Parts: sequence; C-alpha cells; structure tokens
Amino acid sequence: DPNASLLLDLSTAGWQQLAAASYAHHLAPLLHWQERRLLPAGAPAPVAASLRQAYMNSALAALLRERNLRAVLGALNGAGVVPALSKGIALAYFVYPEPACRPMGDIDLWV
Repeated sequence: DPNASLLLDLSTAGWQQLAAASYAHHLAPLLHWQERRLLPAGAPAPVAASLRQAYMNSALAALLRERNLRAVLGALNGAGVVPALSKGIALAYFVYPEPACRPMGDIDLWV
C-alpha cells in the first residue's frame, strides 16, 4: 500500500502534525484505523495513544448511534415509513471501513 510508505517515513514531529490535522478535520479515528492496519510498529507511542483514544470514543458513540438508529428505523417502519439514510450516516456504513471511522453529531434521514 503506497500510504504505508508515506507513514513509515514520518518523524515524531510529522506524526504530531498529522494527528493535529486529523483532529481538526474529524479524521483522527480513521487515521488510527489506517495506522493500525498499515504499520506494524505504528505511530510514536504518545500519538498512537491519542489516536486510539479518539477511535475508542468514536466507536462508543457509533454503538450508541446505531442503537438509537435501529430504534428510530423500527418505529418509522412500524408506522409504514421507510426513510433513507443520508449524508454522514450513509457514508459511515457504506464508504468508511467501519462506522467508528466517521464521527458525526447527528443522523440525517430522508423521509
């Protein structure tokens, strides 16, 4: 994977800058997922710990969001309404490698 070679060449300062940018753009959970998948040694320990925490926070939020989404979809379907997932929630399940990699603040549905 060409991305792995880019990450392997990063210095500690480079990792810190990349992590800061990933937080600014809400991509820290995805960066953790990529770093864990691509690199046997991983990022420097403090950066890896920070990214892992961001991922774990996002994973917990994704589990809660999925529970709530299932309840809402069940209620809507029970009422004969079939909504479509839109924007971030659709991306989380159909584009990102796992929902925890796509942090979000709300769920958009087309009804």
